[in-house]
Amino acid sequence: MRKLFFILIILGIVLLLAAAVFIVYIYPRQISPMRDYRAAAALYSNEDYVSSALQFEEMAGYRDSAQRAKQAWLAAGDKSFEEGDLAQSRTYYLKGGASSAMLEKLDSAYYQLGVKAYAADERVEAENCFSCISEGSSYLSLLDPVRISSGQRFVEAGDYDSAGKVFRLCAEDSADQIAGIWLKAGEDVLQNWDIDNASYCFAKALGYTSDTDSVLASMDELWSAAGNRAVAEGDTVLADKCFSRTSDGTNADEATRSAAYKEASRAYQEGKLVEALKMFFKAKGYSDSDTYMNTLREKLLDYFNASGRCFATLEDGKVGLEGNWGAIGSPTWDNVTKVAVGSNRFLLGLTSGGTVLFHGNNSDGSGEVSSWREITDIACGKAHSVGLRADGTVAACGSDNYGQVYSAARWTDIARIDAGGNFTAGIKNDGTVIACGDNDYGQCNVSEISNAVAIACGEKHLVVLLADGTVVARGSNDKGQCAVSGWTDIVAIYAGSDHTIGVRSDGMLVACGNNTYGQCDIEGITNAVSISCGDGYTLILTDEGMRIRLGH
Repeated sequence: MRKLFFILIILGIVLLLAAAVFIVYIYPRQISPMRDYRAAAALYSNEDYVSSALQFEEMAGYRDSAQRAKQAWLAAGDKSFEEGDLAQSRTYYLKGGASSAMLEKLDSAYYQLGVKAYAADERVEAENCFSCISEGSSYLSLLDPVRISSGQRFVEAGDYDSAGKVFRLCAEDSADQIAGIWLKAGEDVLQNWDIDNASYCFAKALGYTSDTDSVLASMDELWSAAGNRAVAEGDTVLADKCFSRTSDGTNADEATRSAAYKEASRAYQEGKLVEALKMFFKAKGYSDSDTYMNTLREKLLDYFNASGRCFATLEDGKVGLEGNWGAIGSPTWDNVTKVAVGSNRFLLGLTSGGTVLFHGNNSDGSGEVSSWREITDIACGKAHSVGLRADGTVAACGSDNYGQVYSAARWTDIARIDAGGNFTAGIKNDGTVIACGDNDYGQCNVSEISNAVAIACGEKHLVVLLADGTVVARGSNDKGQCAVSGWTDIVAIYAGSDHTIGVRSDGMLVACGNNTYGQCDIEGITNAVSISCGDGYTLILTDEGMRIRLGH
């Protein structure tokens, strides 16, 4: 009996050891992977390709699981493509190591969507589609013809602003074709004696062409022909307007102004807008100089942007950094329409396609802007970034120690935005003002303000321009930066760290606040094109092309 008992004990131990071996070694290495493999295969058969791919990836070393995972990702990509979800399809294709033919199929779809969007005058949507086309794709060479066709439609409809925005997206080798469109548009409107628009179109043609002399010669021929036609119709006043726009249509100082005009035209063509403005000012009254000057004033309106001790310049879509940026060099950007500087040494650039670029210090997360789309305006605080979308909502990122990011990102129905040190402000479409963030000095106490048309933020104060030309301010007034109650007939406002600048309708400037370094010494300046204020200084570009820095 005792012998049987021991035999049973030994048998039990053997069974336990066998079970342990099964659980520890056999099941996880053979049974479980086989079961999971069959489950993944079943998911694939049921067209649940994503789940199948993920499960195959978890057992990548078992049999052909790695290859089956890629196969499932590609099948998921095909399925998403058929459902019209191109972005998801691209993600799955890349996970599955798609062939160039598969990616070319995606590129074709994005191209067709972009073409349809441009046909519907949905430029932002079209460029979003074009931006998804693979680098090196053959479809990239087809984008400019679509853009040029759209721009030409805008030109023919007289929507020159929209045409300019589209043409700026084109590559440099399309410039002469675009110049030809503008030249033809000028010729067409001149047939109806639309002198101003003809001058505008000719100026655009000159700005694009690589053959300045040829375009100038064509312009002279068209103006002369128009002048002769006016003479034949007996309208000598109109004839004089046309003849005066030819290269030899000047007065006593013709030689000097003609030389300045040619230099200005070359500078304009090369994208040296400030130099062009300076030379067109010297050629004032000669040919189309005044038209060019007006065009350049619009282009250079946002030439300066300053915050703290850092500032940036924007000229012909390119950005330069000046001031105290330390080791941070200028970005190599193109097609930038606006810049915004944060005092914590960072920079945002708004592209013509409505996306936002970032450069500089991102220690506080102020540079997390790559996903922003359909942005129409940008602003920077000390360490946070804000973007206004076309639908009136707000994107924001960066330091949120006072709620300047979290709250602003939930705003709707916004028409204007700006940002101060640690706060964000905006104007709603109904003219009321909204603000969030640091309110230690009352800079966010804006709920009672209405009829606002412009807003500017300093380090700890906020300034609002009202529709009647008066100005109100909130926040710290320790340097007198909020002493704006007596200002009237104001058309633009700017805020530095602790000083404020206003522009009256007659072009005169007014100022208040800290003047320790002469940053408010604006007496006698009446011809400002671009203004921006920083910490202890004011930057001004005049219509003579002169850069003025008041302060330190």
